[in-house]
Formats: sequence, C-alpha cells, structure tokens
Amino acid sequence: MRILIIDDNLERIKIFINALGKFSPDFVDNSIEAVERLEKEVYDIILLDDDLEDGGSGADVAVYLSENDDNPNVEAEIILDGTDKKTVEAMLYKLAPVCSNVNYIGFGKKIFEYFGLTFKKEWL
Repeated sequence: MRILIIDDNLERIKIFINALGKFSPDFVDNSIEAVERLEKEVYDIILLDDDLEDGGSGADVAVYLSENDDNPNVEAEIILDGTDKKTVEAMLYKLAPVCSNVNYIGFGKKIFEYFGLTFKKEWL
C-alpha cells in the first residue's frame, strides 16, 4: 500500500511515520512538492491537510487533481483534514466530481482507527 501524507505539522508527520511505518509513507509539507509527487508517483491513500507550509493549501492540490482527472491518483482514497471549514468544503467540492473515494475523517484518533490501529503514546 502506497501512502502520501501532505501536511506541514511536523509533530503529526512524526506520529504518522511511527504509526504507519510498515507502509513506508511518503510525505511532503507544501502544495508544490505535493503536485510534483502526484505527477511522478501513484498512491493508494492520500492524507491531505488544508493548510500547508508554502502558504498554499490542500485546496491547491485538490484543484490540480480536479483539472488532471487522467492522473491515476484520482483513484486513490483521499482523506481530508482541516480546521478551516471553507477550505475543507472547497477541497470536497473540487475532488468529489473526479475522485470516487474522498472523505473528511480528520487526522485525530479516527485516522488510526481507519488503519486498524490503536493510538500509542510511544508514537509521540
């Protein structure tokens, strides 16, 4: 299973890498690198945050995928996180027509349940 984590929260990325290490996830912290990675690699699951390092957002990545519906990553399961309701809604609006499996789960403990994992304090 190939996983791409698009998030600029270094503490959360560390937790994801510890929790999902057996999948060897890739991660990027900005929308430019995210698009570059999506152009070169194919993923089964994409974890997409709304606010990214470069001043860009998950919405920028969503726009890229919506405008490039021939990219095989539109078939990935895309899991959204975000604190800005408008940005998350914009991501859903852009992705829903081209991505068959996009969900807002958030990156709290529910995300670990999604992977069949129980959160462990040693991941911190």
